[in-house]
Amino acid sequence: MHALTQSIATAAAVAALLVAPAAFACSIVGNESVTPDPAEVGVDIAAPAALGPVTVNLNRGTRPEADGCGGGAATSCDDIAILDISFDDAIDDRTPAERMGYVVRLVAGSLPTGITLSDEPVRLPGGGLVYSFGDNSEDQDDIDFTVSITPVDLAGNEGPGTEVRIRAAGNSACSGGSTSALTLLLWFGAAMLTIGHQARRIARV
Repeated sequence: MHALTQSIATAAAVAALLVAPAAFACSIVGNESVTPDPAEVGVDIAAPAALGPVTVNLNRGTRPEADGCGGGAATSCDDIAILDISFDDAIDDRTPAERMGYVVRLVAGSLPTGITLSDEPVRLPGGGLVYSFGDNSEDQDDIDFTVSITPVDLAGNEGPGTEVRIRAAGNSACSGGSTSALTLLLWFGAAMLTIGHQARRIARV
């Protein structure tokens, strides 16, 4: 009986290992500040044009992906939303497109907790803008806010702002993440009981 108890305990440990999500690191490239060029101040007096067409992509926070065996692959990006705003850089007579900065200002609604807008011009190294914030995959709030994106050249001249509305529906609390783990654990327990019962029958013979 002691051996059977040990077998069940071992099976439980194996099941826990099988259903435990594997952890992977998360890396999010953030916006960088664009420093004005003193040599351009007072020389460049023309404001940049408006930025090009805007595309918004909001990826809400998610739970660890299932691997088909009741487990999952967890990353430190789970339950983190990523807001990607892409557009063609504004055109200026002196500032290269890759050095154009953008000031983002809230004009309507409320920002999700975790998003902070800088008063200084910023940009992604490859263009566009990105923001990330905590977003519990099982209890997500509705998102609805509008920002104005204003291009700023190296002389500090501001071009016309472009308003962008970001909207996304929340979700209701979901469940069921532990069902597969429990099923697997019960399966192992039943298997160990069967093996133990067969072993006792053989011993009697």
